[in-house]
Amino acid sequence: MNEAQLIAENQVKSPINGEMVQMKSLWENQDCVMLDEKGVRLVGIGVEELGAQEFIDGKFFKGDLYVDVEKKCYQDLQYKRFGILNLIVALFSKSSRDALSASRAANVGGDLKGDYYQVGGTLVIKKGGEEVLLSHKQHELADHVDVKEVLKCLGIQS
Repeated sequence: MNEAQLIAENQVKSPINGEMVQMKSLWENQDCVMLDEKGVRLVGIGVEELGAQEFIDGKFFKGDLYVDVEKKCYQDLQYKRFGILNLIVALFSKSSRDALSASRAANVGGDLKGDYYQVGGTLVIKKGGEEVLLSHKQHELADHVDVKEVLKCLGIQS
């Protein structure tokens, strides 16, 4: 069973209109991750509604946003969750310091509200959900998928 099939029946909530939708509806009709102009849907799944409106207002994300209210997708995909001690150590890692420096340079604010213990990942799911083209799990706070890998798996860039 691939990651898409593992979370297909889970419900997520739109912070815009409060609608609950099944995860599989996000990729049933088109490949799902990014680059809408290339026929691919960009979807973000957060862990809570707190801060969602500020995120939307700040235009930090151009895709569709949903909230995994029960954090079921995060659990099913076994995404890492930091404890308080791990979090403190992780905040002082070189990659975290570099990420904080870059966000300050880009004038991107932040706060310590909400669930900052949960890290996530990136899934690129083929239309229909039968194939996961890319699965990237964050192992540390500042870990992100390489955009070139995403473009390559979608056949947009070699």
